[in-house]
Amino acid sequence: MRMLVTGGTGVLGQAFRPLAEADGHQLTAPGRDELDLFDPAAVSAAVRGIDAVLHLATRIQPLDRMQQPEAWHDNDRLRAEASAILVDAALAARRHAAPGGGRQAPVPQRPPSSGH
Repeated sequence: MRMLVTGGTGVLGQAFRPLAEADGHQLTAPGRDELDLFDPAAVSAAVRGIDAVLHLATRIQPLDRMQQPEAWHDNDRLRAEASAILVDAALAARRHAAPGGGRQAPVPQRPPSSGH
């Protein structure tokens, strides 16, 4: 399986990579400087030809900042905004890919954002 792994160069991704590769999966794991997860066009290009997306990207704060809510802004954006961009791009890519001679199961639509 061809997988896009966000956060693939971080702690979680580095632990996941050898296990997935040992199972025969082909990983694309761009670093944060290689893929802007807040750029829908870049994310759409990254998911083309990919069978699965594993979103492991985080911005965990050092211990001395963990109690500061504002320190978690980037991590919160990754969890909310980047996740939505990844889901939208993956669903769009699946609509355009037609394995099995053009027949595929219907793609579920992501519910509208509640504005949070």
